[in-house]
Amino acid sequence: MIGFHRDVISFWMPAWGISWLIAFPTLLGATPIARGIVRAVTRPA
Repeated sequence: MIGFHRDVISFWMPAWGISWLIAFPTLLGATPIARGIVRAVTRPA
């Protein structure tokens, strides 16, 4: 079969929602940590 399955949206939307439930809080937690690491290993301009 070539192309999208006719029910692709019904499979995709729940997966997208679950991924956001995991990815967004992870982003909120990882961003300050990454900024701190970058600030520690670089010098101000």
